[in-house]
Amino acid sequence: MTALRDYFCAEPAGGEGTWQFVLGDHLYGAFGGIFGGAVAAVSVMTARSLAPGWLAAGIDCRFLRPLRAGAVRARGTRLHRGRTMTVVAVDLHDAQERVVAHSTVSLVDSGALEPINLDGEAPAVAPGGIPWNAPGEAFAPIAEVLHPRMQRARDGGVASTVTIPWEGAATGAEAVCVAADLCVGPPVGSVAQRHPDGAAFPNPDMVLRFAGADSPAVAAARELIGVGRLARCAGGLAAVDIEVWATGSIAAVGAATTLLLRARSR
Repeated sequence: MTALRDYFCAEPAGGEGTWQFVLGDHLYGAFGGIFGGAVAAVSVMTARSLAPGWLAAGIDCRFLRPLRAGAVRARGTRLHRGRTMTVVAVDLHDAQERVVAHSTVSLVDSGALEPINLDGEAPAVAPGGIPWNAPGEAFAPIAEVLHPRMQRARDGGVASTVTIPWEGAATGAEAVCVAADLCVGPPVGSVAQRHPDGAAFPNPDMVLRFAGADSPAVAAARELIGVGRLARCAGGLAAVDIEVWATGSIAAVGAATTLLLRARSR
């Protein structure tokens, strides 16, 4: 299986914290452009280069405009480096040098942490489910990459099991980004489909807080489970809670905004 760096064709591109990736159209999501999970994953990869060996602790990602297939340049800027925490801002630029995504990634020095472990509740579902279909007539090649399978979670959320297409040490947080972004859409889809025009429902952001995501067990896992729960939809603006599970333990929690768009706004 391909290593993460090779999968995204990652190469240093000049100064410190600057990288170039080549993202193919097989990574397109349902609403145009590269799937948000891949955008978040390369943002984490970029941030890691400014804090080598540190653990990913969280990401706040804003998807500003669709990213088309091809070369993308990532520029990481270290906002803060303390004894225990480093915070990095990452901007992704397309071929026209427009900023297409902006993220803030936090990383922590594991040597500064007490090795205290406390698992949460058991996962709401086991891996499995029925194959996911893109909404309406949407073109979503990412489904052929991740092979998502859907099922209802016991608490009413929608669980999405995905297959990670790369392998390698210290890549768990990037894999968690992929599982997290994929699980945002399904719980909103049933609401959107009640609209006579079948409203589109992209998520322009995603926030994740990692817990054990960079452990060897998560990095080695081939399947992750993302659980999305529609917390509320008000006036077409929805909030979705996110959990990502790996090897029977939670690896991240987070949230995303979803926009239920009128036809003329798409």
